[in-house]
Amino acid sequence: GLQNVLEQCKHKLSGITNGIDYEFYNPATDPTIYQKFDETCLENRTQNKLKVQEELGLEVNPDVPLYCFIGFMAGHKGWDILAQVLEGYILNTNIQFAAIGRVSGEYDEFARLLNERYPGRVKFSFGYDGHLAKKLYAASDFLFNISSIEPCGLCPLIANKYGSLPIVYYTGGIKDNVSDFKYTNGNGYVLKNYDASSLREIIDRTLHDFENKEKMKNYIVSGMHQKFDVAECAQKYLDLYEEM
Repeated sequence: GLQNVLEQCKHKLSGITNGIDYEFYNPATDPTIYQKFDETCLENRTQNKLKVQEELGLEVNPDVPLYCFIGFMAGHKGWDILAQVLEGYILNTNIQFAAIGRVSGEYDEFARLLNERYPGRVKFSFGYDGHLAKKLYAASDFLFNISSIEPCGLCPLIANKYGSLPIVYYTGGIKDNVSDFKYTNGNGYVLKNYDASSLREIIDRTLHDFENKEKMKNYIVSGMHQKFDVAECAQKYLDLYEEM
């Protein structure tokens, strides 16, 4: 590919991390979600979970871990490994799973079968709905964003702001925006090897952590404190253009 060319020309290249609009993505002011909240009143966030569980036909229970996926459901978006492990966790643990977005043909039947087999536990909503997406960010405990290739990775940044803990694969722009909770100021669970076995290890970590409410609260607050502002991103572009 272009790797050798880019390496030779790296003195001419600049990298600018992506960002989100914190006026649009702000659970403290967002009229779309069921209950507004911020890091000082996380108990209000629970109401979003209960309402979304009800809306999606899931068992209404705050003590059940709710995992979600938002976006295009395709192999390179992580479904080539997620599809290998998801049903096992639904069968052998008490997790719930909700997904919204378009589904590629190879996973359409899989998604519809899980919807049929596990009512109250699984809900695939086909087609993108921006309002439902924001509700799900505000309601879910964990968000899968395990793309094998990912240029920017906005979903984990939005999830952080809304208190959902992202599970990501260490690639592309994710490397610049998400660090593992094992480290100071971490803001996600980082998958270093792209395979089903490694994904199971990460999911097992999340299930273990979910039982520790104080740890979960600390992780949520750490994520909500992250700042990847699109305004700062735009300013960096302007500064770069002025240097040319």
